[in-house]
Amino acid sequence: MCVAGTGSVRDAVAALTNGTADAGLLARLERWSTSLPGRGACGLLDAAAGTAGSLLRAFPDLVRAHLDAPCPACAAPADTGRLTVPVPHVARRTVPRPRSAPASR
Repeated sequence: MCVAGTGSVRDAVAALTNGTADAGLLARLERWSTSLPGRGACGLLDAAAGTAGSLLRAFPDLVRAHLDAPCPACAAPADTGRLTVPVPHVARRTVPRPRSAPASR
């Protein structure tokens, strides 16, 4: 289950990036995101299933847009075989530190 399930999620995401996803892909990702956690020997299958679920919940429109055509921003260059995705800058939020109480004499 571990290798097959993790590989299936990997292949599904690859199909989204290269424009070869079929009509049932989103339903399979949804099913895997809920049925695979807890079924593997380690946390890798849980992580793959969680990633699939997060993609569907957080970026549904973007995932659907990847069904129509290959994505030039996500597609792996043919010479490296690696998936490179630009990471957006997220502003860091600072939290003020609590003031320390004055020292008693």
